[in-house]
Amino acid sequence: MKNNTIHIIGNEFSRGIGQSLNWWKYRLSLYEHYTLSSIVNQTNQNFYLLMTVDNRFPLKDELEEILKRSDLKYILVNRSIENDLENKIKTFPDFKYVFSTRIDSDDLFRKDVVEEIQKYEYSWRRALVFQKGYCYNCIDKKLQHYQVMSPPNSTIMYPKDIFLNEDKRREYLDIHGHDQVFSKLNSIILSENKYMILIHKSNRRSVFIEGEQADELKRFNIDETEHEEILKNFSIDSKTHEKVWKE
Repeated sequence: MKNNTIHIIGNEFSRGIGQSLNWWKYRLSLYEHYTLSSIVNQTNQNFYLLMTVDNRFPLKDELEEILKRSDLKYILVNRSIENDLENKIKTFPDFKYVFSTRIDSDDLFRKDVVEEIQKYEYSWRRALVFQKGYCYNCIDKKLQHYQVMSPPNSTIMYPKDIFLNEDKRREYLDIHGHDQVFSKLNSIILSENKYMILIHKSNRRSVFIEGEQADELKRFNIDETEHEEILKNFSIDSKTHEKVWKE
């Protein structure tokens, strides 16, 4: 990645999700102790964290306090405010390209993910994809291999003007969801075991699958004796959930 490029890692608490205050407190605490911890401990700190919220998110002050404590370079954007992203990024040093890495607010990256992503140079409609990772049930302390053709945690390269304009971004991507990134963009498959899907008390879609279905999907369980060594590379351990907010 050259000096004319910035790298942004994007999280969000938005999309108009209507949930109770306690649900949000739990999710924010998960984010702090799992997702954010894995980002804070990246071996390469040459990136900006982009957190997107909207007017329905009830814990903006608490979130900003968590981001401040992280000591990361971050941008807090409100999706409900027109051109908020563009106006805040205008203050950045001049750049031509953006590497935009997405990670859900309850998933994790291995500590060397940024290092690997930034080995690449900008290319038109280029996507960097981690297909094989882990799935971890932090309640039952179960860990398994996980793989999907086009996961949500890909990195997409943009020219600056396209990244800052939502309509141009849609036209540039020409896809209808993250599951089309691998097949429709100019994709490169990156190393294995660099991301982790987290299973907890409030997942909306992700599940920990076992039995014949897991075997068919090659989601093989990992022996408990190997857990701590793997979790350590994601800046967590088997007791991390004990720190998470409880009602």
